[in-house]
Order: sequence, then structure tokens, then C-alpha cells
Amino acid sequence: MQVVFASGVLKEVKDAQIHYESKVPGLGQAFVAIDHTSIQETKRCPHRSRLLDQNYRRYIIERFPYGIIYRIETDIIHILAVAHFKRRPDYWKLRKTGTLPK
Repeated sequence: MQVVFASGVLKEVKDAQIHYESKVPGLGQAFVAIDHTSIQETKRCPHRSRLLDQNYRRYIIERFPYGIIYRIETDIIHILAVAHFKRRPDYWKLRKTGTLPK
């Protein structure tokens, strides 16, 4: 399966990395590594994660209060957000899915 990121997702990851790195050196890098592993796991078993509503799913990121919000369309995983559990719930519903690189 191919993974496509909606606009704003990579900024969310970078912002979380900066935040955690400012708290404990190395923790921001750990967040990025776990996020990457979580995306690979989502790619490997996309239907395993909990269904939120309609076609949206959430993969819970280990060690951190974040989830990867995505939907599956044929052979593409559209990642809409790397969302903190307690900040602005459902904001990602307004995002458009990413487009495939040409």
C-alpha cells in the first residue's frame, strides 16, 4: 500500500518533535522514530486499527498521547493527522486527503 499525507501532517510531527525535544533531550527524536514505526505498522496491517467513524481509523502511537488518523482507499492509506488525544478533537475532519506524487 502507498501512504499519502494530507497537508499539515508533517508539520504536526515536527511540532511534536520540537516540543518533546525541549522537555527531554532525545525524546523528540524518539517520538519521530516511534511515529515512523507506527506508520509502517499501519501500512502493514491497515484494517487492524480501531474504526472511528465512517471510513476513518486511528492507530495509537506507543508511549505518546497521539494517534495516526487515516482512511483506506483501495491501495492507498491517506493519513489525515498525527493528532494529540486532548487537543482540538476532530479538527482533522476538515482536512482534505493528500494527493499522490506525480
